Amino acid sequence: MEPGVRARWDHLVNRFVMVGVPNQGVVMSYVYAWYAVAGLARTAARDLNPTFPYWQPDPGGPWRFPPDGQNPALTALNAHLLPEGIRAYAFNGNQGQLDTHDLSTWAGVTGDLQELQRAVFSFGPGDGIVLTASALGLPINGGPGIPGLADQFFMKVDLGPVGHRSLLVAAGAKIADVFTDRQAAAPRGLPMKGENRQQPAWGAPRSLFLPVEGGFLTEAGHR
Repeated sequence: MEPGVRARWDHLVNRFVMVGVPNQGVVMSYVYAWYAVAGLARTAARDLNPTFPYWQPDPGGPWRFPPDGQNPALTALNAHLLPEGIRAYAFNGNQGQLDTHDLSTWAGVTGDLQELQRAVFSFGPGDGIVLTASALGLPINGGPGIPGLADQFFMKVDLGPVGHRSLLVAAGAKIADVFTDRQAAAPRGLPMKGENRQQPAWGAPRSLFLPVEGGFLTEAGHR
């Protein structure tokens, strides 16, 4: 991230709300790219390849990256922490695998990638597309996660067993609270320790939200 971009964040944005954002990518992106009929579609699908190791050639081996399955662009983006002074919020779905027939959220794939129909998938808590740990920047399959990201969240809100496409509906009222400074924790919310949630003083920056890559940027304004 260029220094000028970070400076603009500092004075244009005071809240950053992420709703089911795949900060470490999704396994589905890599798998589905094998079925894209157009080269451009395949390239676009791979833009969200995981930044955590998600492939095993054989069961029980260490997790690694497929030969063509890394994501240097997202890795480079994750190397930059959010600017100071921005209140960041993370909303995520969280449903584990209910039984052996439940697909849940893909966390890895084992086997020959040339024969994905025979591959064996592993699963983890998530919203059916995005792993909870990916949304929060936590370690997955032995990867390092996104160091420091979880500590930057002013509030983490676990929406429970909600599918990815339903997250905005489930989080709507809570997002409204964020934008209007009514920051009561959700029943399953996990506020970070040591954070001060006092109401901002009169005249403090207010918010106008903009959709950005599955999250929201909030632009500073005044009452």
